[in-house]
Amino acid sequence: MPSDTDFFVLFGITPTLSMDTTALRKKFYELSRQYHPDRIPAEDQAAQTEALSLTAQLNIAYRTLSDEDALLGYALRREGVLQEDEHYQLPPDFLMEMMELNEALETDSGKRAFEEACANWAAGIAPLRLQYEHGERNEPLLKGLKDFYFRKKYLNRITGRLA
Repeated sequence: MPSDTDFFVLFGITPTLSMDTTALRKKFYELSRQYHPDRIPAEDQAAQTEALSLTAQLNIAYRTLSDEDALLGYALRREGVLQEDEHYQLPPDFLMEMMELNEALETDSGKRAFEEACANWAAGIAPLRLQYEHGERNEPLLKGLKDFYFRKKYLNRITGRLA
């Protein structure tokens, strides 16, 4: 299982943005047993090292696929739309809205407005996710998902501050 392993292929699932976490966990435990270093004779150092590497890669794949935000980022990188550590320019109106929300978060109305912004994000990405689930991979769809990915990262930063 090289580092460029396709996580969806590894777990035997169709590329998705809506993961069945129960099925994923079951497959993870199955693969963990299969690749676990304890199944390799201790005297075979090369095989032990490879098993450790495989187990580490499996853990990364599981963490990525089981986290909704990480899954979206992974799917976009897999599609070639998102680059690692990419700096994306969000629209000025969104940034202005977030700046106003940041200033208002000390009030109950500001918190409600932030919750509404999060709900709007979820409602906005839902039809795009559905298109992706139906196998569409056209450029406008992928660019729309990318925009929602970066908006969600921004919302997550605010959520982290609130915690």
